[in-house]
Amino acid sequence: MKIQRIRQFLAALNRGARMHMRHGMAPGRALVSLLASFFQRGGVKVPARLYRARLEACTRCPLRDAELWTCGDGKSLMTLGDGRLVPAGCQCWLPLKAGIPKADCFLTEIGLPSRWPQGEGQP
Repeated sequence: MKIQRIRQFLAALNRGARMHMRHGMAPGRALVSLLASFFQRGGVKVPARLYRARLEACTRCPLRDAELWTCGDGKSLMTLGDGRLVPAGCQCWLPLKAGIPKADCFLTEIGLPSRWPQGEGQP
């Protein structure tokens, strides 16, 4: 099972980078942040109950790609209210992002309410 999770993570990282480059967007900040958090996370974790609640919220989100457990499918774009074209989802690997204490749902990045529960570990 651990090999499948590593495969999902690497595929998600690759797909997100390709999507950003294909649309002329710098893959930098979001992907580097996700990759750095993978290596720097160490012992910092959210409580198990909050982690499960975050993943449950992601399961109900229409942006989630069920095969790779990513926020977004690596293809779809969405137009924001100000006319900007952005990827539909942050393209993160959800099992990792849900465990990062200061992380939040992608929807907050585009000015919408978070689907994630608020609680211990939130900024």
